[in-house]
This record gives sequence, C-alpha cells and structure tokens, in this order.
Amino acid sequence: MGRACLRILSYFCITKNATNKGKLSPGFAITISFVLLFVTSYCAGPKEDFFRMYDALPHAPSFTVHQIKNLEVMGPKIVDGGVNFTLYSERATRVHLLIFDDPESKYPLQEYQMSRFGNVWSIFVQGVGHKTYYGYRVWGPNFDYDPAWRPGTMYGFISDYDNQGNRFNPNKLLLDPYARAVHRKHDWSRGMAASGPHRHQDTTAAAAKGIVLREDDYEWSQTEKDYWHRKQCVQIGQVVDGKPCTATRRPRNSIIVYEVHPKGLSAGAVPNIPGLPRNYQVKYPGTFRGAGELAPYLAELGVTAVEFLPVHEAGSDGGYWKYWTLNFFAPEVTYAYKPKEGSQVNEFRWMVEQFHKYDIEVWIDVVYNHTGEGGLWRERIPNVEGNNPTNPYNPHHFWGYDPPETATILSYRGIDNYAYYALTGPNKEFYYDHTGTGNMLRTGYPPVRRMVLDSLKYWVEKMHVDGFRFDLCEVLEKRDGQETGNWNAYDYWKHWGPDSDSAAVANRRNMSATMHIVNDPLFQRYDIRMVAEPWSLGGYRYGDHPKAYCYGPDGLNYTGYEPGCANQDTTYSTGYAYFEWSDLFKRVTRRIVNHDDYRLNSDSPVDFGGALTGSAAKFAESWDGRQPYHNINKITAHDGFTMYDLLSYNQKRNGRGPLNPDGVDPYSGDDYSNYSRDWGWNEGLKRQNFRNLIVLLLLSIGTPMLLGGDEWMRTQYGNNNAYTAGADNQYNWFRWGVWLADPVAYRMYDFTKKIIAFRKDNLWAFGKTSYHNMQLYWNDIVSPSCNSNTAGALAWGGTDKVIALCYANPPAGKKLIYIVFNLGTTHKNAQLPPGNWRVLVDTQEYFEGFNGQLSGNWCPNYNEPGFNPSSPKCLNTVTGNYGVPPRTIVIFQAE
Repeated sequence: MGRACLRILSYFCITKNATNKGKLSPGFAITISFVLLFVTSYCAGPKEDFFRMYDALPHAPSFTVHQIKNLEVMGPKIVDGGVNFTLYSERATRVHLLIFDDPESKYPLQEYQMSRFGNVWSIFVQGVGHKTYYGYRVWGPNFDYDPAWRPGTMYGFISDYDNQGNRFNPNKLLLDPYARAVHRKHDWSRGMAASGPHRHQDTTAAAAKGIVLREDDYEWSQTEKDYWHRKQCVQIGQVVDGKPCTATRRPRNSIIVYEVHPKGLSAGAVPNIPGLPRNYQVKYPGTFRGAGELAPYLAELGVTAVEFLPVHEAGSDGGYWKYWTLNFFAPEVTYAYKPKEGSQVNEFRWMVEQFHKYDIEVWIDVVYNHTGEGGLWRERIPNVEGNNPTNPYNPHHFWGYDPPETATILSYRGIDNYAYYALTGPNKEFYYDHTGTGNMLRTGYPPVRRMVLDSLKYWVEKMHVDGFRFDLCEVLEKRDGQETGNWNAYDYWKHWGPDSDSAAVANRRNMSATMHIVNDPLFQRYDIRMVAEPWSLGGYRYGDHPKAYCYGPDGLNYTGYEPGCANQDTTYSTGYAYFEWSDLFKRVTRRIVNHDDYRLNSDSPVDFGGALTGSAAKFAESWDGRQPYHNINKITAHDGFTMYDLLSYNQKRNGRGPLNPDGVDPYSGDDYSNYSRDWGWNEGLKRQNFRNLIVLLLLSIGTPMLLGGDEWMRTQYGNNNAYTAGADNQYNWFRWGVWLADPVAYRMYDFTKKIIAFRKDNLWAFGKTSYHNMQLYWNDIVSPSCNSNTAGALAWGGTDKVIALCYANPPAGKKLIYIVFNLGTTHKNAQLPPGNWRVLVDTQEYFEGFNGQLSGNWCPNYNEPGFNPSSPKCLNTVTGNYGVPPRTIVIFQAE
C-alpha cells in the first residue's frame, strides 16, 4: 500500500512541476487537491500499517516467544522494518537498551526498558537498522532499580558484589556479547569502567558501543562462491546445492599451516617489496587488508593454511597478541584501515577472499576460555622492596592491594557475572583460573556454550573462515565450571553407558562444548578445521580429543563412532575430528638438535621415531582412532622462541629490550620448556642446525605448522613471550627491508620454500592417512633396507644419534626416498640401499659454499661470483657410501 501511495503522489508532483513551470489551472489544481486528500487519507490508514520510527514492541512480529526463550535469535536482528535486540541474563531485575545517533555522546537518542522471556531480555525497535549504535544498562540484586536513579548516582546501590557473585551496576554501559562490530575501545579518560571506588562513574560516553549490521552486507565474488561450494565436495560428480562438483575440497593430509600475527605480517611492509620473484603491493600495512595483500607471498612460499593470532575484538589492555577477547563476533577494530561504522567486518571478508583466491585456508585463533573484560584489580602486588620478588612464584611474596569490590565492568560481568564466568570463593567473589589470566568463562553452561557455537557458526557462514585454533581448549572440555565437583569430569562423555540409561541421555544434552562443536553438522559439511591446544592449567589432554559421534534420528541415541553408523549419512562426518597441537614434537626436535646428550629414544611416550611418524603412541592407540594428520607438528609458535632464537639463547631475555621498550617483564615466559642453546658466533653452524629443524618439521608425518617469519630466520632478540602492548613495534613485525637485503636470510627462505614443495610433491610419504601399514623402515646406517627394519637398540639408544629412514613402495610416478640423520657430533659413513641415488638436500654448510671440501657438490656462497639465491641447489648422483658430517640430514631419492 505504501509504495502505491508514493507512486501516486510522485506522479502528481511531477505533473505539477512539468505544467506551466508549476502554474496550474484552477480546475486542475482542484482535481489535484481532491486526489491528494484521498491519497493521504487512504494511505494513512490505521496506525498498525506503519513502522513508526522508534516505536517499540516486546519482540519482532516474526519471532515467537519460544524462539526467544530458547536462545534461537540472540543478538541484534534486522527484521520486520526494525531491529530485535536480545540479551541473556538470568539474574538481572531490569534491563535497558540505549540507542545512539552519535556513539561519542553521553546522552542516548532513545532508551527503552526491555521485556523478559525466560532468561532472555528482548525488545523490537521499529525504524532503526543497519549501522545503529547501541549498549545496555542492567540492574540486579546488588544494585536495585530506583526511580530516582540517574547516570552517575548511587540510588538503589547495595553492594559491588553479593554472596551470589552478582556485580550489576547501571552506571556502566555494557557491550552486547553478540555485537557484530564495536565502534572503538573503551575510553578510560572519559569514564572508569571499574566498580569499587569508581562505582558511581557513568561510562555512557566512555563505553565502546555495539553496531547493528546487516549480516549479508557484502557481495562475495564468483571465485569465492566457487571456493565455498567446493568445500562441500567430497567427490567429483556429487551434487551440492543443485550444482555438480567438478573438484573436491582439500584433503586433510595436505595441509601446511603458517601461524602469523594479522598485523605483524604487513605492518613493516613497504610498497613494491624488492627482491622477491614478484613485487608485492602493500598499500594498507598493519591491517586486515594489508594481510590480504600478502596472500600471493604465502602462496609462493607454498603454505596451504594461514592461522592468524586472535582477530576478535580485544579489551583495551589486550596487548600485541590480543588474547584478551572482549567480543567473540566482532573483528578487531584496530586492524581496520580507518575504521568507520563497522567497516572492519567487510575488510576482514575482503582479506579472506584474497587468501581463498590462492587456495589458502584462513584459520583464526579463538579464545573462548576467558575474556578480556579485566579481572579484579591488582590481586597480587610484590611484597618486597622495589616490587621485584626474588621468587615470583611464592605466594608469600605478594600482598593484596585492592579488595574484591574493584573489578572492571565492560560487558559479561555487568550483564550476569554468575552466568558467564566460573566463580569460586566463599561468596563467589573470585574466579577460577585454569587459564593463567583470570576471567575464566563458564563454557559448559548451556547459554555460554550456545554463545560459543553461535560465534563459530557466524565466522563460518558469514565470514567464510575455514578453521579455528582453540586456545587452552581443555577449559572447553568441562561440562560446567560453576560447580567444583565437575572440574575433573573430562572423560564423562567417554563412558555414557547404554541408551536406556536416562542419566546417559541427560549427559549428552549437557556434554562439553568440545563435543557439541565436533558433532555439529555445519562444521562437518564444510570440513571446518577444529584445532585444540590440548591443555590448560586445569589439565593436559594431548591425544584425547574426540572424533564425531553418530546419533539416531532424535539426536540422542548414540550408535557408535563412524564409519559404520547404522542409518546415518556419513558423507560429511566420516573422519571428522579435532586436530591437536603437539608439544611433544617440539620437545623431541628441539632436544635432538640442541642437546648433545640426548638419545633417539630419550623421550616417552613419543621418541624421535614417534615424533617423525605422527606420534602414534598418542594417536594410533587413542580410543577414537584419529589419523596422523590430526597431529599438528610444531617446533615454534607465537608463545615461545622463534626458530633462530632457540639456536641463539640459553635463556629467555624478557627484560627491557627491543620488544619491551616501555618496561621490564622478566618473569613472563618459560625457561623450562625452551630446550634452547646458544651456538655462539658460528652462524654457519647455526644455520645448518636451522635447516635440520626445517627438514624435521616439514618432512614429518602429520600436519606441519611453521611460525611466520621463521623462513627468514626471524628473531625476537631472545624474548619468548612478546605479548605486551609495547612489543607492537617494528622489531616484532616482519622486517621485510632487513631480510631482503640479507642474502643469507633470502637463501633460508628459498630453502624453506623448496622443502615445502618437496613435501607437497611427496604426500604419499609424508602425508600418511593411516597409522596402519605405513611402509616405513628404520635402518642402521650400515645395514640399508627399504623392505625391513634394521635399526636395533644400539641405534635407538646409542650416543651417536645416527639412523636412516626409508619411505618404501611409492605409487606410480614417484620414487623411493631415503633420509639419513646424523645429529651427533662425529662424522659417519652411510651405506645406501642398492641403486643410484640423487642427493636432494644436504643440510651441512656446503649448501652455502663455506667449505668445498665437504662431501657433495659445492655451490657459490653469497659473497662469491655466480651466487644466485633463487637457483636450485647443485645436485649430484651417488651410490654405495656417502659421508655424513656431524649435525647433518641428507635426503636421497632413487634415480
């Protein structure tokens, strides 16, 4: 009706303007008057025919009370000519929605009291929509509603917290946990977000506002649509969404991961980076767009998945790494180029598209175990002169400064502290800390678990993310963290019992977040990679994460692990399971290179042989039967030394320095698990060991993960915990200008690229898809064989650290691979299996031209005529014996 009326009015307005330059005859004017009177009367109609600006209803007409109560429409939803807002709070007594025209104003444009449906508060506001700014005020038992209350007053205040853990305070404007974008960080100069002495301060102007956005406000390219379609293709010819599959999704055994900081990758880049085979343009350094602009670089290196450190909106004290997540739906605002009205959302999508154009998956590090809301202020202050305790781990060296009343209130804590956080203490005034950072989320609690699942689905469906790495995933394995008796109930879902047991069915409904995630059909359909960091302060669960279950039609009756689930479509669930970060691989490879007294069988349950063949002791015998590729092999990651530094420092150097310019942080980081060594000024030997580590990582069975920058021998100057805000500087970013001017660094990049290419060309050897019948044979170097194991106890437990490995029975078109490891301190002669062998890689110094007398061919060094860093290594063919110097790995391929 409204559109028809507008067309009639438009017609007569146009006619008026077109007739005698607006001068109408008296008769025609009378006619128009009658028509306009009729149109306006008719079109006005009853009031319910209009969406009146800012009129409000308890919920949108399209939504039912059942949907709202069951958390099916959480967050801001643009619908029915307005926006429906919902907020979960079971202990709130009153909730207000505030809408802003200017997000910097201390006065809202409109303020509404919301209606309660179960534990969900709802309101539908007509006439508002895309790019609306908003926030919440919430009252509860410890801060009652009083009609006399005004922002900045204390009417109704009872206490900062009560014996049920409530911390409501309407003076603090709160960010919606489901906001799709945040307009900026909290401005502490305009209002303290803390309770305690600052409980009265109004944060309406200071607070970060949520932004309502249309979730489909981005036009994906046809290339991206094809990529997203292909992710559902298990086999060629399969019909998905009415379209036949002409290609299949990436095999799980072919993944090569590159972990990198989303800002640091491009922040130090300059336009037209010189020296690389292609001139990469970086017009937007340090942003999502800048990272996307470097997608062709990662494609050229050869990686197939980029894993970004957290990209979710972090608290203002989130440091460089941004592990203090404040909102699990919104992309980090500081990673946008001139952020405006939520532009960071589409900039993230643009970045994803760039990587997908090069068939590179985008994974993000997600931190659902705790939030960035800030904890109790200054819980532990060093109780010694100079605030520098001699033993920082002794609790007697600390004293409490602020009482538990003083806590930051930005979002979850003020919405419902008890519902969102895992609380402890006699009055629930403290927080369980299985994370080492406080603010531990109650991830086993249904509404919080639902928020986690909703967040993951949003990043898959609306942002096209391919995978997630779960920080401290052990926290997500709890049924519910609020009751202390459940903290050690990790394996309850392994032993559910028969389906006739009603308790077993109840357990399934209340199973951990990790189980809900792996069994969700959306993630299975798109083969979304779920990667667990399988530990926290609350437990160590490496090798224990689950595969998908199969259920009956009701979703409850367990029928067993797939494959073989009766009456179950296993098209997408087959083989679907968690990947896991392996700390054991890191320990073994670092020690075998850096520690002369280490033996090949020194570690248990995963020794040197186990580390290189997929950690079978933890995965092959695991109760759920996962495959080698589910094991993520890593030597370095963001939290720890870079590969160059673990060969350059005996201990961490986390005091004042390039990565800590603003202060001293000597007690952060860990020395116990560094397994590092300072190899002194012999840079040639250091690089030889570096190449050994690259080979061990990229030619191991499992999924390798390379720390971004290691291909250039990136250094953090001995800092193994470069998380601080001060570390967000040029020394921590990728130093492209320095690296590209250094031929030695360039040659390491070239070496890494070639090893990656060799792995990808020989997935039959290094990308095993089963632990059974791997066709691997370990040899004593004087007893070569490609059809039997000849290495005995002396080879595995001896002091020489010398052994060989044959990858046998190659498929058609491929050739045998034989690798000799001499990681000891003496020269050895290796007897090769019969036939002619081509030397593909020899990690000793002759690769750089330092010593032409060493075995193998000699190639020009960077300071000699004929040096070309991008040229292939000089190769030779050998038979019989081959001399293998100390600390060397040699890779042979049959002629």
